[in-house]
Amino acid sequence: MVLNAAAIPALQLDASPATYDSSSSTTISTTPTFTLYAMLNSLTPAAGTTYDIVAAIEPKQTTPASLGSFLFNGSTVNVTSDMSFNNGGNPGLPPHGVYATYYKEFAFAWNPANKFNNYDVSLVSGTHTGPTTSATGNALYMSFNVDVSGLDAGHTLWFDLIELDANGNVIANEPFSHAAQGGTGGGSSVPDGGSTAMLLGVAMLGLGWAKRKISA
Repeated sequence: MVLNAAAIPALQLDASPATYDSSSSTTISTTPTFTLYAMLNSLTPAAGTTYDIVAAIEPKQTTPASLGSFLFNGSTVNVTSDMSFNNGGNPGLPPHGVYATYYKEFAFAWNPANKFNNYDVSLVSGTHTGPTTSATGNALYMSFNVDVSGLDAGHTLWFDLIELDANGNVIANEPFSHAAQGGTGGGSSVPDGGSTAMLLGVAMLGLGWAKRKISA
């Protein structure tokens, strides 16, 4: 039996270095610092529309909290002072179950020079390296440098790619299976068991050295 291949979505997100997690159907970066890619399956963005990257705090945060910060294309974004907070349901963003939480939208314009040969992100095995520029490419991409290491431990960012009409209403977004997520932050991380044991060992060595010093 021959199966028909699914069409490549109009909008996709990819990241590098990253892998595709089939259990959550999400591309997840393997390091806190990574490159995020927005991908358009066309060489001509729709007239009269704009495009945004939406970054949302994960796990979902429904109560105000101080959760650190992250870097997006070199700019520091503080979670509590620079992101919008919504705890009353979805604020008109893609219905992916991520919202309500802290979120921020980053508007951008496609660079017509960033052509690449399109691919289905969900079918890339191994480590993702992102699109490669090609003069004869059939799609467009944009890249964004992200660093989530300043977020509190256990928190990260979920990314959506949205298309908006002239009135700012979302008219298209990448499928849930073609969204992206960052690695976890470590701004206030607690050492794991191995790290705790190591720190305790160092402390004991220091104590022993101090006792010898006093005895001398």
